[in-house]
Amino acid sequence: MNRPALHRIAAALLLVALGACGAPDELEATPITIDADAFGLNVVTTRPGPIPLPSEPPSGELEEIALYFTVDGRLVPTTRVVNGPVALTDVAGELADEPGRVEGAPRLRTLLAAGDVISVQLRGGVAQVDLAQRLLDIAPTDQRVAIAQLVLSLTTRPGVGQVSFTSDRRPIG
Repeated sequence: MNRPALHRIAAALLLVALGACGAPDELEATPITIDADAFGLNVVTTRPGPIPLPSEPPSGELEEIALYFTVDGRLVPTTRVVNGPVALTDVAGELADEPGRVEGAPRLRTLLAAGDVISVQLRGGVAQVDLAQRLLDIAPTDQRVAIAQLVLSLTTRPGVGQVSFTSDRRPIG
């Protein structure tokens, strides 16, 4: 067979193959009926109510928590072992503790001081943090880093998906 004949045969086979891959002639959806009970979809297996948070360790047990500190203007994650159970206010308090002493890294810094966080409450997956006025009075770049330390550290805790901030119980931002 000559080369042009092979090209024609290959083209014909290609057209047949591509024609088989076309869209269906029907343009309307075809309803499918499924008996939901056949798959157990109508069976209630849980009771309604809030989703339980992971259980906290018994008092006196050690717990590892994630904390974010700053090195040369960048936030870096660290871990610290503390006595449990750990409340969200404890996480904020640990952020105010001088990091290099505990973690053994002298370059780690925190921009939070003791008393900067007045309270932390968890409501519906949102950690509501009430801040002292001192934190609002520091330089804006330092303020952003301090807020980021709180957000990143708090959102590592079970049940916390977001963080909101107030000062004197009034929303900030």
